[in-house]
Amino acid sequence: MLKALTKSKSIDELSGLQLFQLVRYGSLLIISIVLAKSGMDLESFGRYELLIFFTGAISFFWLTGIIQSLLPLYRNNRSFENTQTPNGRSAEIFNAFLLLFAFSILGALLVILVGMIAPEVVEDKFHPDLIAYLAAFIIFQTPSSLTEYIYTLRKESKKVVAYGVLAFGFQILAVTIPALLGLELKWVLTGLVGSAFLRFVWLLILLSKVALPRFSVSFMREHLHLGLPIMLSVLLSGSATYIDGFIITGYFNEDVFAVFRNGARELPLVALLAHALSSAMVPEFNNLSLPDALKKIKSRSLPLINIMFPLSLLLLILSYYLFPLIYDERFFDSAGVFNLYLLLIITRLVFPQTILIGLKRTRILVFASGLEWIINIGLSLILVQIWGIRGVALATVIAYVFERLFLVIWIKSKMQINPSQYIHVGKQLRWSIVLIVVYILVELFIGGGLTPISG
Repeated sequence: MLKALTKSKSIDELSGLQLFQLVRYGSLLIISIVLAKSGMDLESFGRYELLIFFTGAISFFWLTGIIQSLLPLYRNNRSFENTQTPNGRSAEIFNAFLLLFAFSILGALLVILVGMIAPEVVEDKFHPDLIAYLAAFIIFQTPSSLTEYIYTLRKESKKVVAYGVLAFGFQILAVTIPALLGLELKWVLTGLVGSAFLRFVWLLILLSKVALPRFSVSFMREHLHLGLPIMLSVLLSGSATYIDGFIITGYFNEDVFAVFRNGARELPLVALLAHALSSAMVPEFNNLSLPDALKKIKSRSLPLINIMFPLSLLLLILSYYLFPLIYDERFFDSAGVFNLYLLLIITRLVFPQTILIGLKRTRILVFASGLEWIINIGLSLILVQIWGIRGVALATVIAYVFERLFLVIWIKSKMQINPSQYIHVGKQLRWSIVLIVVYILVELFIGGGLTPISG
C-alpha cells in the first residue's frame, strides 16, 4: 500500500500534505480508541489527554507562526536573495529549524519552571512525575513538524506520505502496546516520547541533506517580522480549543474533561485538510498572479466542500450512536460536544487568512483574532454556567464565525478582493443553513434534548 501511494502520479504538494495530515490525525484517533478499549482507568486516560493537550497549548502558536511564515519566505526573501545554494540546499530551512528548536527548549523550560513554582497545581490537575515526559515531548515533537513542510517546499510530496505512514504507524504501536499489556501510564508516555524522538532524529538526518548551515540574524529578523503577527493571531484565534480545555478543568473534574476532550473534535478531516490546503496555497502567491492564485484557492476548495459538508451531516445524525460504540457508554455525552464542533466547517472552508499570509499582510490577523479571543472567553464563561460543556463549545463556534466574517469583509474593503473570487459563496451559505437545521433536529430528537452536560 505504501509503495502504491508513493508511486501514484496524482499526489502533488497539496494532496501529499493532506494525506499526511489524515495519517497523523488517524494515528491519534486510533490511539485514543485503543486506550479507551484497553481497560485503562479514566483518570490515567484523562492524564494522557492532558499531556497531549498541554503540549499543544504551549507550542501551537509559535509552531504555526514559524512554519506559516517560512512558506512565503522560502526562495523569496531579502536575506538570501543573492545567495547561491549548492545542491538545492536551503539556508532558510536551517534558520527556521534553529528558531523552532529554540522555542521548543524555552517551552520545555517553562513546563519545568511551572512544576517547581506551583507543585500543588501540578499535583491536583496533572502529576509531578509526568512533567519530565511533557518537557521531553515538547522538545522532540514540535521541531519535528518541520519535516513534512520541508518535503512540501521541495515538491517531494510522495516522501511526505511515506514519512507520515512510517512515523505515525510506529507511534501507534509504541503507545498502544504498553496499554494493551496492562502496563502503567508511564510506559504509555515513554512510547509516545520515544516515537517523537525518532521523528526528531529523522528531521536531523533530513536537515543534513537539504539545509545549508548558514546562520543569519537578518533572515531571522525578517522571519520573525512576518511570523510574529501570525503567532499572535494563532495564539488568540487558535487558542479556542485550549481556552475551552482550561475552562473545563476549572469547572469540572478529570472525568468530565475526558468526556469533553473526546467530543471536542471537529470533523476528523476538515480542519486538517483545510489547513493543508491553506499551507500548500501560500507559496503559490510567489508563483502566480493574484487573480490566478485566488482562482486556484477557489477551485481547490470545491472538492472539500462537496465531500466534507455531506460527511458532516452524516456524522451529525450518527454521532450519538457512534460514540458509545467506538468508545463506551461513558462517552455518550461527548457526542453533544462533537456535534457543535462539527459546525466549525462553516468557517474552515473559507480562506481569507491564506490570502493575507501569501501577500505578507499579516498584521490584521492579530486584530481579528483578538476580537475572536474576547468573544470566545466572554461567551464561554457565561454559557458554561448555563449549558455546561456544551456552552463552551457553542462559544467557540460563534467566535470562529465572527473572526472569519471580519477578515472576509476587511479584504473586500481594503484590498478590493471580492469574496466570490476565492469563495463559493452560494454553495457555502446553502450547506451552512442545512447543517444548522440538522444539528437542532438531531439534538432535539436523538440527543435527548438541549439539556446542559455537566458531569
